[in-house]
Amino acid sequence: LVVKIQGGGTKLLERLQPGTEVPVNGPLGKAVDIGEYASIGLLVRGVGSAAVTFLAKEAFNGGRRVEGFISANTSERLVCLDDLEAWSTKLHIATDDGSRGYQGNAADLLDSCLTEGGLDAVYTCGSKRFARYIDTLDSAGRTRGFVFLEGYMA
Repeated sequence: LVVKIQGGGTKLLERLQPGTEVPVNGPLGKAVDIGEYASIGLLVRGVGSAAVTFLAKEAFNGGRRVEGFISANTSERLVCLDDLEAWSTKLHIATDDGSRGYQGNAADLLDSCLTEGGLDAVYTCGSKRFARYIDTLDSAGRTRGFVFLEGYMA
């Protein structure tokens, strides 16, 4: 369970001891379908990385090419890095401050990948900017785009 301490609800979760049972509702939303895509990209930022780790594992273990594009403000804020390294055919890292990988926007790295050989589909989570970018790519027919939505707890 990955929680970004943001508001009152997540502050309550932060106080819980490991092993404490917490009631949850779910599943919510629509299931993710990888379909027949032979290659997928995962464009993620911050805690949004946690949302795609299971998808990365399933796709990678299913023999698909998985290109991960992970970003954060600093290298210390890269979330689920070990998981995405394990379940990506290739992992691209971007940090705003340049402390690890490419200094700048991970979308630039994805754009280069799409130009060089493409991906059948790209999934994103963790950034409204990335969600808009994926929508633009999908609308332009450069790849199929899917957005994981996340929200703040009260």
